[in-house]
Amino acid sequence: MKKLSIIIPAYNEGKTICLVLDKIKGVALMNEIEKEVIIIDDGSIDDTEAIINRYGKSNPNFRIIYLKHGVNTGKGAALHTGIKNATGDYLIIQDADLEYD
Repeated sequence: MKKLSIIIPAYNEGKTICLVLDKIKGVALMNEIEKEVIIIDDGSIDDTEAIINRYGKSNPNFRIIYLKHGVNTGKGAALHTGIKNATGDYLIIQDADLEYD
């Protein structure tokens, strides 16, 4: 079975991260492609981490890989972390602030 890695860099995205995750969860992929969601919290100082943890507990069948940088190192570094940890056959980037549809 093929896998799609969805890399989500996040910095202070407590207000939008659940909306993004709901949209991703609602997408049905063709040919039984599995989703791998990787969120990289790039040193957020808001409630992003707590919201992601609550979301994961409320959606136990929707696996989220959560990685965190201790300090903000920038979107590029967050992407590198996500890509390095991705195991999918395909990879896409989804911003946590709904910049991309």
